[in-house]
Amino acid sequence: MVKVLRHKPLLSNSKNLKYFLRQIDKNRYYSNFGPLYYKCKFKLEKYLNLKKNNIILTSSGHDSLLACCYLIKKKNPIKKYILVPSYSFQSGPLSILQAGFEPIFVDINISSLCLMKNR
Repeated sequence: MVKVLRHKPLLSNSKNLKYFLRQIDKNRYYSNFGPLYYKCKFKLEKYLNLKKNNIILTSSGHDSLLACCYLIKKKNPIKKYILVPSYSFQSGPLSILQAGFEPIFVDINISSLCLMKNR
């Protein structure tokens, strides 16, 4: 049996949300890559002490996986397969297929959710 920890996510309060929504209205820029995106990216780079443009923020986990798969494809064009846990959301294998790889499903240990070793 898998134990799931239950907790409430840490969300911004309505006062902060109103501030950002007003900024969006003021900029007239409704996009995933508007001024607030670049402000957040800059703050993260500064906080993590990284050079400029060393962070890419995506709008979903699918897009993150897809970007990683494209990077692997560019660095290793002869690679064909990527291992995927059989207990997975459909977006993972779909991003692998979209990047031109073939997903290979592998079993996982039900208690740890880690890949199982060969017997």
